[in-house]
Amino acid sequence: MNRFIEIINNEFLVRKQKLEQELEETLNERDTQVEGRVDKTMELVDKIARVTKGHEIFTTYLNNNQENN
Repeated sequence: MNRFIEIINNEFLVRKQKLEQELEETLNERDTQVEGRVDKTMELVDKIARVTKGHEIFTTYLNNNQENN
């Protein structure tokens, strides 16, 4: 079970890092219209927030579950 939990935690971290990299590339992009970059930036920030919140919820669940065992 511990290995599975580590895989899930690593998946959260990798997804967040990919999204942060894409965000950085979007912010530095100069060939795209401003409105397109703004929309993509907002979308990426929303995705990062969801992954971060999901990881927090998963960690809280694990902590609560360990305390009850």
